[in-house]
Amino acid sequence: MASAGRLLTWFSICLGILSVFVYPAWRSKRRLDGCCPLLSWDYHMSLLAPVVVRPRTLEDITSAVKLANEQKKQVNLAGSGHSWLDIAVPASQSDETNRQGNANVAASQNNGSVTICMRCYSGLVSVDSAKQQVTVLGGTLLRQLVSILNEHGLALVSFPSTDEQTVAGALATGVHGSNRHLPALLDLVTSFELVTADGSVHTVTADGDPDLFYGVPVSMGLLGIITEVTLQAVANYNLLDVKTVISSEEFYANLDTILDSGEYVKFWKETHSEKVLVYAANHTTEAERDNPNLFLQDIKMYVFEALIHAASYYPPSIPYLMRFFVAYGGVLPAGNRVGSWDKILLLPNRYLPPHLEAEYAVPVANATQVIRAYSDYVRENGIGVNSLTEIRFVAGDDFWLSNNYQFAACHVTLMLHNQEAVFMKLLKAMEEKIELLGARPHWAKRFVMDESRLKTLYPRWDDFIALKRRLDPTGMFCHAAAQRIFTESRVC
Repeated sequence: MASAGRLLTWFSICLGILSVFVYPAWRSKRRLDGCCPLLSWDYHMSLLAPVVVRPRTLEDITSAVKLANEQKKQVNLAGSGHSWLDIAVPASQSDETNRQGNANVAASQNNGSVTICMRCYSGLVSVDSAKQQVTVLGGTLLRQLVSILNEHGLALVSFPSTDEQTVAGALATGVHGSNRHLPALLDLVTSFELVTADGSVHTVTADGDPDLFYGVPVSMGLLGIITEVTLQAVANYNLLDVKTVISSEEFYANLDTILDSGEYVKFWKETHSEKVLVYAANHTTEAERDNPNLFLQDIKMYVFEALIHAASYYPPSIPYLMRFFVAYGGVLPAGNRVGSWDKILLLPNRYLPPHLEAEYAVPVANATQVIRAYSDYVRENGIGVNSLTEIRFVAGDDFWLSNNYQFAACHVTLMLHNQEAVFMKLLKAMEEKIELLGARPHWAKRFVMDESRLKTLYPRWDDFIALKRRLDPTGMFCHAAAQRIFTESRVC
């Protein structure tokens, strides 16, 4: 089998070299149009309404909002399109059109909609070195934010695994990191600027207006446009990342001990082999070392995508392929490395294959029950899961619709490649299994819960609805997900 592993490695390198120069450029051209994403990150949904605004100034934004209000048009916001839920899709767009990813068909169905694309409204506003605070425009990509922070010797204590999102989009969906003693990215916000449905501009702080401060973030873009954000940073730091592979039973038996082994701890679990990769990172004064070559990592991802995509047409082959990749393909790579905060907290590759994704936050006490329930369901129903399960832990916060509202949570991320019907059936079954375990779905990822269930999970749900009606009484800010989720309160 060792020779088979070497053969796969050389095949991967040859195929990757051929694909790495052509395939990404084709994908980027297909998905992006200047400041606007034409399709969602997983290529499943078209995002643009017939009228598209690409603001570069605050006046551009306020003028577009006022005009849409006067003309009684609905407005949806688009950032980088990095969402598996249709929160950036115009409100009247049909599910069938979403699946087709057909922008022309979508346009014919959205004559009363305006898409405001925020991606070009980006960049640094100011840095307060004394307070270690940085202010950026809402359309700034997290990748750009990292560069800005590093240029000024700063860092963030909490950061997600990917940097494709805009800052405003990350706040609107509750993006989080992997430190169980720290809340999500939201908790680093000291103030933000908001444009509401009447075109007025508000500077929001926790002391000045607690309802706006805790109600607007994690609102999926339904309460207005976050145009500027000030974040609390810290001095730049390095992390020592220790990666080890353990069995699922070791994971279940020693979870608390493992969580105590690092400041930042997350897990990648492969369902068919029942192996778990543990990432445990701690602050260090060591210099950077042993970081992976990003070019080679990208090649491996392209090849992995090609093979699992092919295997998805014959699902019985998937468990064997995944076990092979775990054993010989470096899917769960053990080892140590030292890097800057962003290199360690982000995934060690620039490219991720498009896939379907769902995520549920549960109280930490219920974590192992949820993870076991997923593995048991996959095994009992013979489902070929061609991706990994990510498991992270986050402290609680006070933002109304945050997945972590007033409890420390374990976030369990479920992923599948190229199997949408299987994935949605899986989510429905899983939500029934974990209904009594307090599982809250991530607002940028797939789920099937309806409003009657969601309102029982969020104590401030009714307060959120009241705030929506106060800030946007006509329901101008809306999208396809809101139409489907808010069936009782009808916020659009």
